[in-house]
Amino acid sequence: MKILEYLKISKQNFIMWIFAFLFTVISFVLSFFTLSNVETLGGISSELTGVNIIFGNEFNAFILVGWICILLTMVSMIVSLFYKKIGVLQGFLLVVAVLIFGFLPQIINSPLPNDPEITKYVAAEHSVILIIMIVTLSLSFIFNLSLNLDSIKFTTREICELAMLVALAVVLNFFPKIPLQWAGSINFQIVPLVIIALRFSPFKTFLSCGMIFGLITCFTDGYGLFAFPLEYLVAFGSVAIISPFRKYILKDRTDNKKGYILPILLLVLLIGIQTTIRFLCASIDSYIFYYAYLDISASGNAITAALVYNAPYTYLTGVATIGVIVALYYPLVLINKRFKN
Repeated sequence: MKILEYLKISKQNFIMWIFAFLFTVISFVLSFFTLSNVETLGGISSELTGVNIIFGNEFNAFILVGWICILLTMVSMIVSLFYKKIGVLQGFLLVVAVLIFGFLPQIINSPLPNDPEITKYVAAEHSVILIIMIVTLSLSFIFNLSLNLDSIKFTTREICELAMLVALAVVLNFFPKIPLQWAGSINFQIVPLVIIALRFSPFKTFLSCGMIFGLITCFTDGYGLFAFPLEYLVAFGSVAIISPFRKYILKDRTDNKKGYILPILLLVLLIGIQTTIRFLCASIDSYIFYYAYLDISASGNAITAALVYNAPYTYLTGVATIGVIVALYYPLVLINKRFKN
């Protein structure tokens, strides 16, 4: 019944939805075929199919994430016919998928686990099918973007505010930085990102934190684009999970001070979830790309070593972020009351 009502209200939107869904389905089907042409160290040329990379001997966690994004996009598109607000989620999923499959040669040609100086293939290139797949995913994103333009318009004030907060996060990525003796360092770069999440919609937050800030820090950290999809795009973009609750968290409750307790606890919980997502992304990267550097003498295996290496700095950074955000909570409530987005 709701589908028929939607069709009556806006035939143009329904047509765009059909094209967006059609291009996503095409991308999903193409994902099972030849995605890359490779040449091994022995000079043998071969083809890597999506089945092999996602489920087979050439399994790659990044490509699995991209494939799941396409699958979830199709599901969310169907749900969006009944619940329109979920439409913005499709933009997140499609951007992640496009970037992952766009960087596929760099991802599958990452350093070998036993020798970080050597890659598995002499060359890895996009196949024709993969290029078509990236185009269909991009077209799906464009049609999806057209369907949700009303909810993602930027005002001049919003652009300036986002630019300042992203710039502050970039600066805080370098200073102040507290190095840890055993691994990594603690900094306050997540604080401005959380403020963005509390001030803006999930799409704007993901765009600013995951894509813009993530890409800038990926380049400045110098690890290479193969680390971008998980450790930067998903890890930093995951602060967007706070955005759907921002109106409840920053609601002015000056008439009842005790009413702030639950919103603060919810905010702490969401930052904790974001920290855990970042921790898992960093651990997966460490296991896949930096296997040779992991100290397995104490932990016994590489997976545990990756978890042990990344847990201290990610969770201590999360704790530091929570401390600063809780201290800034009431000023943020007042700012949000005065300057609503």
